[in-house]
Amino acid sequence: MANNNTGDDLHAKKLLLRKKHLLERNAMDKGKRAEPSSIISNRIVALDRFKESENILLYSNYGSEADTGLLQEKSEKLGKKIFYPKVQGEEMIFYKITSLTSMAEGYKGILEPVGDTDVWKGETNSMIIVPGAVFHPKGYRIGYGKGFYDRFLSKYPKLFSVGICFSNQVDEALIPEAFDIPLHLIVTEKERYEQNEFK
Repeated sequence: MANNNTGDDLHAKKLLLRKKHLLERNAMDKGKRAEPSSIISNRIVALDRFKESENILLYSNYGSEADTGLLQEKSEKLGKKIFYPKVQGEEMIFYKITSLTSMAEGYKGILEPVGDTDVWKGETNSMIIVPGAVFHPKGYRIGYGKGFYDRFLSKYPKLFSVGICFSNQVDEALIPEAFDIPLHLIVTEKERYEQNEFK
Protein backbone atom coordinates (compact mmCIF):
# COMPACT_ATOMS: atom_id res chain seq x y z
CA MET A 1 0.00 0.00 0.00
CA ALA A 2 2.14 2.85 -1.30
CA ASN A 3 1.55 6.37 -0.06
CA ASN A 4 3.19 9.76 -0.30
CA ASN A 5 2.74 10.77 3.31
CA THR A 6 5.69 11.48 5.58
CA GLY A 7 6.05 9.62 8.85
CA ASP A 8 4.85 12.67 10.79
CA ASP A 9 1.81 13.02 8.51
CA LEU A 10 0.87 9.36 8.96
CA HIS A 11 1.28 9.57 12.71
CA ALA A 12 -0.94 12.65 12.91
CA LYS A 13 -3.61 10.98 10.76
CA LYS A 14 -3.48 7.89 12.92
CA LEU A 15 -4.04 9.96 16.04
CA LEU A 16 -7.10 11.59 14.47
CA LEU A 17 -8.50 8.25 13.30
CA ARG A 18 -7.96 6.71 16.72
CA LYS A 19 -9.71 9.63 18.43
CA LYS A 20 -12.63 9.54 15.98
CA HIS A 21 -13.27 5.81 16.29
CA LEU A 22 -12.78 5.65 20.04
CA LEU A 23 -15.32 8.45 20.48
CA GLU A 24 -17.78 6.51 18.31
CA ARG A 25 -17.15 3.23 20.12
CA ASN A 26 -17.37 4.83 23.56
CA ALA A 27 -20.70 6.36 22.57
CA MET A 28 -22.19 2.89 22.02
CA ASP A 29 -24.47 1.84 24.85
CA LYS A 30 -23.10 -1.15 26.77
CA GLY A 31 -26.26 -3.10 26.01
CA LYS A 32 -25.83 -2.45 22.29
CA ARG A 33 -22.28 -3.80 22.42
CA ALA A 34 -23.36 -7.11 23.94
CA GLU A 35 -25.05 -8.63 20.88
CA PRO A 36 -22.29 -7.84 18.36
CA SER A 37 -19.69 -9.08 20.87
CA SER A 38 -21.58 -12.37 21.12
CA ILE A 39 -21.81 -12.66 17.33
CA ILE A 40 -18.08 -12.02 16.98
CA SER A 41 -17.28 -14.72 19.55
CA ASN A 42 -19.51 -17.26 17.80
CA ARG A 43 -17.94 -16.46 14.43
CA ILE A 44 -14.48 -17.08 15.83
CA VAL A 45 -15.48 -20.38 17.45
CA ALA A 46 -16.77 -21.51 14.03
CA LEU A 47 -13.37 -20.94 12.38
CA ASP A 48 -11.37 -24.00 11.39
CA ARG A 49 -8.28 -22.23 12.73
CA PHE A 50 -9.93 -21.92 16.13
CA LYS A 51 -10.97 -25.56 16.16
CA GLU A 52 -7.41 -26.60 15.31
CA SER A 53 -5.80 -24.34 17.92
CA GLU A 54 -4.88 -25.82 21.29
CA ASN A 55 -3.83 -22.48 22.78
CA ILE A 56 -5.98 -19.34 22.71
CA LEU A 57 -4.37 -16.04 23.65
CA LEU A 58 -7.14 -13.66 24.68
CA TYR A 59 -7.30 -10.08 25.92
CA SER A 60 -9.25 -8.74 28.89
CA ASN A 61 -11.71 -6.33 27.36
CA TYR A 62 -11.44 -2.84 28.76
CA GLY A 63 -13.81 0.08 28.40
CA SER A 64 -15.87 -0.20 25.22
CA GLU A 65 -13.85 -2.98 23.55
CA ALA A 66 -15.58 -6.04 22.11
CA ASP A 67 -16.26 -8.39 25.03
CA THR A 68 -14.18 -11.59 25.09
CA GLY A 69 -16.03 -13.20 28.02
CA LEU A 70 -18.13 -15.53 25.87
CA LEU A 71 -15.10 -16.53 23.84
CA GLN A 72 -13.28 -17.39 27.06
CA GLU A 73 -16.21 -19.51 28.24
CA LYS A 74 -16.48 -21.40 24.96
CA SER A 75 -12.73 -21.96 24.81
CA GLU A 76 -12.77 -23.37 28.33
CA LYS A 77 -15.66 -25.74 27.54
CA LEU A 78 -13.80 -26.99 24.47
CA GLY A 79 -10.71 -27.78 26.54
CA LYS A 80 -8.50 -25.08 25.07
CA LYS A 81 -5.55 -23.74 27.01
CA ILE A 82 -6.33 -20.08 27.69
CA PHE A 83 -3.74 -17.36 28.14
CA TYR A 84 -4.10 -13.68 29.05
CA PRO A 85 -1.48 -10.93 28.86
CA LYS A 86 0.30 -9.30 31.73
CA VAL A 87 2.27 -6.11 31.15
CA GLN A 88 5.82 -6.33 32.43
CA GLY A 89 7.83 -3.22 31.64
CA GLU A 90 7.50 -2.58 27.91
CA GLU A 91 6.44 -6.14 27.07
CA MET A 92 3.43 -8.42 27.38
CA ILE A 93 3.78 -11.94 28.78
CA PHE A 94 0.87 -14.34 28.29
CA TYR A 95 0.06 -16.51 31.30
CA LYS A 96 -2.23 -19.53 31.38
CA ILE A 97 -5.39 -19.21 33.46
CA THR A 98 -7.99 -21.74 34.55
CA SER A 99 -10.72 -19.23 35.40
CA LEU A 100 -11.30 -15.49 35.58
CA THR A 101 -10.98 -15.74 39.36
CA SER A 102 -7.22 -15.99 38.82
CA MET A 103 -7.22 -12.44 37.43
CA ALA A 104 -6.77 -9.11 39.17
CA GLU A 105 -6.54 -5.47 38.10
CA GLY A 106 -3.14 -4.59 36.68
CA TYR A 107 -1.91 -2.17 34.02
CA LYS A 108 -4.40 0.71 33.69
CA GLY A 109 -6.94 -1.27 35.71
CA ILE A 110 -7.11 -4.05 33.09
CA LEU A 111 -7.55 -7.58 34.44
CA GLU A 112 -4.30 -9.56 34.34
CA PRO A 113 -3.28 -13.06 35.47
CA VAL A 114 -2.00 -13.34 39.03
CA GLY A 115 0.36 -15.87 40.46
CA ASP A 116 3.09 -17.89 38.79
CA THR A 117 1.42 -19.97 36.08
CA ASP A 118 2.54 -21.45 32.76
CA VAL A 119 3.77 -18.94 30.19
CA TRP A 120 3.00 -19.16 26.47
CA LYS A 121 6.37 -19.61 24.76
CA GLY A 122 5.56 -19.69 21.08
CA GLU A 123 3.84 -23.07 20.91
CA THR A 124 2.34 -24.05 17.57
CA ASN A 125 -1.41 -24.62 17.17
CA SER A 126 -2.09 -21.25 18.78
CA MET A 127 -4.30 -18.26 18.01
CA ILE A 128 -4.15 -14.75 19.41
CA ILE A 129 -7.15 -12.41 19.67
CA VAL A 130 -6.07 -8.79 19.24
CA PRO A 131 -7.92 -5.61 20.31
CA GLY A 132 -7.57 -2.20 18.72
CA ALA A 133 -9.12 1.18 18.02
CA VAL A 134 -9.19 1.07 14.20
CA PHE A 135 -8.73 -1.73 11.67
CA HIS A 136 -8.12 -1.81 7.92
CA PRO A 137 -9.59 -4.60 5.76
CA LYS A 138 -6.02 -5.54 4.78
CA GLY A 139 -5.27 -6.48 8.38
CA TYR A 140 -3.59 -3.33 9.68
CA ARG A 141 -4.66 -1.79 12.96
CA ILE A 142 -4.27 1.20 15.19
CA GLY A 143 -3.88 0.30 18.84
CA TYR A 144 -3.70 2.56 21.84
CA GLY A 145 -0.25 4.02 21.34
CA LYS A 146 2.00 1.86 23.54
CA GLY A 147 2.96 -0.73 20.93
CA PHE A 148 2.53 -3.79 23.16
CA TYR A 149 0.88 -5.94 20.49
CA ASP A 150 3.16 -4.67 17.71
CA ARG A 151 6.22 -5.74 19.66
CA PHE A 152 4.68 -9.07 20.68
CA LEU A 153 3.50 -10.00 17.17
CA SER A 154 6.85 -9.06 15.64
CA LYS A 155 8.42 -11.82 17.75
CA TYR A 156 5.92 -14.46 16.59
CA PRO A 157 5.13 -13.85 12.88
CA LYS A 158 3.69 -17.36 12.46
CA LEU A 159 1.22 -16.96 15.34
CA PHE A 160 -2.24 -16.77 13.75
CA SER A 161 -3.57 -13.35 14.72
CA VAL A 162 -7.22 -12.31 14.72
CA GLY A 163 -8.32 -8.75 15.29
CA ILE A 164 -11.83 -8.38 16.63
CA CYS A 165 -13.86 -5.20 16.58
CA PHE A 166 -17.26 -3.73 15.84
CA SER A 167 -18.00 -3.08 12.17
CA ASN A 168 -17.81 0.69 12.60
CA GLN A 169 -14.15 0.37 13.61
CA VAL A 170 -13.10 -0.82 10.15
CA ASP A 171 -11.82 2.12 8.11
CA GLU A 172 -9.97 2.10 4.78
CA ALA A 173 -8.65 5.57 5.59
CA LEU A 174 -6.04 3.91 7.78
CA ILE A 175 -2.66 4.15 6.01
CA PRO A 176 -0.08 1.73 7.41
CA GLU A 177 3.48 2.70 8.24
CA ALA A 178 6.50 0.64 7.23
CA PHE A 179 6.75 -1.07 10.63
CA ASP A 180 3.05 -2.00 10.90
CA ILE A 181 2.35 -5.74 11.00
CA PRO A 182 -0.90 -6.89 9.36
CA LEU A 183 -3.09 -9.34 11.22
CA HIS A 184 -4.06 -12.57 9.49
CA LEU A 185 -7.77 -12.04 9.99
CA ILE A 186 -10.24 -9.43 11.19
CA VAL A 187 -13.68 -10.44 12.45
CA THR A 188 -16.59 -8.09 13.09
CA GLU A 189 -20.24 -8.86 13.75
CA LYS A 190 -20.91 -8.32 10.02
CA GLU A 191 -17.78 -9.14 8.04
CA ARG A 192 -14.65 -11.25 7.93
CA TYR A 193 -11.47 -9.90 6.37
CA GLU A 194 -8.89 -12.60 5.68
CA GLN A 195 -5.62 -11.97 3.89
CA ASN A 196 -5.25 -14.18 0.81
CA GLU A 197 -1.79 -15.45 1.70
CA PHE A 198 -3.11 -16.92 4.95
CA LYS A 199 -6.19 -18.70 3.62
